[in-house]
Amino acid sequence: MKWDAAVFDLDGTLINSLADMASSVNRILAGAGYPPRTIDEIRQFVGNGAKMLLKRSLPENVSTDETEYLLELYKKDYQAHLLDETVPYPGIPSLLEQLKKNGVRLAVLSNKPHASTVQICNTLFPGIFEIAWGDRPDVPKKPNPAAVWNALEEMGVSKNKAVYIGDSETDIRTAKNAGLYAIGVLWGFRDRKTLEAENPEIICDSVRELEKGLLYQ
Repeated sequence: MKWDAAVFDLDGTLINSLADMASSVNRILAGAGYPPRTIDEIRQFVGNGAKMLLKRSLPENVSTDETEYLLELYKKDYQAHLLDETVPYPGIPSLLEQLKKNGVRLAVLSNKPHASTVQICNTLFPGIFEIAWGDRPDVPKKPNPAAVWNALEEMGVSKNKAVYIGDSETDIRTAKNAGLYAIGVLWGFRDRKTLEAENPEIICDSVRELEKGLLYQ
């Protein structure tokens, strides 16, 4: 099948942003007098937006008010350090260029803050994505399908001609909830067992395998 549109998750799918997120979280924790989190812990905490990342990183007894205060500090800190170490995964830029050359329309939907999503896409993938949306107050976070449906409507693409690609259980659930063909990728933040439990149509071990699935299926 030739897809008319490909909708991508961002963190763990297109970019390796784990180090920058972990550094920002740990700066906030240190400033508040809390112990740091490891990279592996942060890897498991991401996927449901900045608020859940910080909440999972904090000790359980932290109050709601303090969590909200530290969340705002985290957002400001992360926005200032978005691209310290964050880079596209090897092969991703060329894959996106190839898809675009083949007439596939491209979108990014992320649970990270909207401003961060836009800045990262504009910097690392200039001119590639027709839509790059992060977490916005008027749209529910993934795995709610609203953002997917809104993006497809804006692009004028039917859901049976679109594919969704992501690295986490949240992404596969998003694709399923939206009625899209779901592709899981294994170079990001989750393992095969986690993705298999969500029953995606296919799971790709490499960007080359993803390219074959998107262009030559």
